Parts: sequence; structure tokens; C-alpha cells
Amino acid sequence: MRRSYVLGATEHTDLRGIRRVLARYRYDAPWVLLDARPVLEVSWFGEGAVSFYATTPPLPPDPALARLLFDLGSCGLLLGVSPGPPDIVICGGHSTAAEVANPGEIVVTVHDPGQLNAIMTGMSDTNFPPCPECNSEYTYEMDPLLVCPECGHEWNPDAAESTESTASGEPVIRDSVGNVLADGDSVTVVKTLKVKGASQPIKAGTTVRNIRLIPPVDGHDIDARVDGFGQMKLKSSIVKKI
Repeated sequence: MRRSYVLGATEHTDLRGIRRVLARYRYDAPWVLLDARPVLEVSWFGEGAVSFYATTPPLPPDPALARLLFDLGSCGLLLGVSPGPPDIVICGGHSTAAEVANPGEIVVTVHDPGQLNAIMTGMSDTNFPPCPECNSEYTYEMDPLLVCPECGHEWNPDAAESTESTASGEPVIRDSVGNVLADGDSVTVVKTLKVKGASQPIKAGTTVRNIRLIPPVDGHDIDARVDGFGQMKLKSSIVKKI
């Protein structure tokens, strides 16, 4: 499906950075060209400019376009998507969803062009399953995972649906990308987790060692000690085997 994109300024917009980005591309005013194709119409750009606004015509997903939009978006611009969802993409984390979203809008933050291209490619007519964490229907594919733009949950649908068992009849437990887990494994937490009663969350990237697999209760099928938090039960869907 073809979609249109709008780049709009924020209080964090870096006009010098925008000029440096556009200097790397062929600019035939008012258009930025990719392979001689006009893809981005810039409303005003030049010395003395104090704002920035740019739009694209309806375009199919394209890695080169994703890089252009990400590089510009990282200069403090918001990327609007039509039709969404998501409605707004924040490139590089210069703003937060709370700062930019209107009620009902779905906002996603991406940290590299590959993530943006995955969103652009995943926004198709394919019906993906809803998020198992918040039940949102606005999920998209970032191979091999599915991603929820509303709560940030990532999961492997094949692993989630697996009913595979070991030779002894015990169910196989897999991590967020499908690796089989076993007692004693070390894993990395793949998303930041709020902990009830704690002053800070368990941050994404935290290593948890010597896990123990347990019968699942509300999706929690790992028992382990997390440094700074003590003994806890975790979901295999939010960890990755090291």
C-alpha cells in the first residue's frame, strides 16, 4: 500500500542538521530526488529559514526512502503517516509520545532506518494477531517478530503459538525470538519493565542469569533472581537467550 508522509518541525528541530542531511541528496527545488524520482517536496529551505515542512506523495515502502525520512526525522522533526497507524513516528527519540500525541493518536519511536523501514513495510493489509500484552490491533511485522506500537511489546508469533513438547512430555518454552530455553540459561530482558513497588524499572538489556523454568502463571514461566530487584517471575516472551 502507498502512504504519504509529512515532516513537521518541533521545538527540538535542528535546521543546520537538516541542511547537512539534504546536502547528501540531490535537491532540485522544491523536490528531493531518489534515483531521479521526486519523493520529498520541501516547502521552504535555505539560508535564513526558521522553520521546516516537507511532504511526500503516496509512495510504496522503500529502504532508501526510510533512510531519508529517518535522517531528517532525527533532526528534531516529527514524521506523520497517512493513512496510519501509526499516526506519528519519532525518529531517534528527540521527543516523547506524551509531548506530541493528540488523544487517540498512535505514536511509535524508532532508533534506526531499519526499524522505520520495517514499520513502513509492515503497514500493509495483512491482518496480524493483536498484541498479547495490551490487546491492541495495531501490530506490525519486524521480522521475525511482531511489534505493538502502543505498549512496545515484541514477540515471536510462532514461539507464542508453539505447543511443542520434549520427549518427556514437558512443554518447550521459547524466548522472544524462538530460542528454546532451559534451566540454568542466561537471558537478556528485551524491553523495559515496570516493577510494582520499585522506584525504577528493569531496563531493557539487563542480564538475568541461571533462570529456572516453571509452569506458566499468567504468562510468567521463568523464575530468576534479578540484580537489584531480588527473586522474580518473568515472561519468556520478554527475554532473549544469551
